[in-house]
Amino acid sequence: MLKYFRKTLMNRKGFTFIELMIVVVILGVLSGIAIMTYGGESKDKAKVAKVKADLRIIESAYSINKIEKESAPADIAALVTNGYLKKKPSSPVAGYSYMISGTDIVLAATSDVTDVYEFDLSDEAYDFICNSANL
Repeated sequence: MLKYFRKTLMNRKGFTFIELMIVVVILGVLSGIAIMTYGGESKDKAKVAKVKADLRIIESAYSINKIEKESAPADIAALVTNGYLKKKPSSPVAGYSYMISGTDIVLAATSDVTDVYEFDLSDEAYDFICNSANL
């Protein structure tokens, strides 16, 4: 009987189907855990990056408009009307939109003016104030 098992083990040339299926299931579980752990962070980082890019584009259009027209635009719609922006950028955060508030460009709630992101136009440092809990 022992000779039979030795002969069977020596003649094996690969893995059985069951062994391969167990490995596939383990890899699936591990990848599912990894996606759940790191997936949300990637989306938040992407939203923050889009908001920063949009604010820089609006700031550039704002500055060019202010230099050429010798007055600050009243709102972002004026930048579109004057041809400095093709269209008003859409916010990646539901319920929020971009606005010009004094010397700041902000991403604010549409219903109440709660600043989530702020870009200070009077400062050359381009500081961003971010509250990622609202994303």
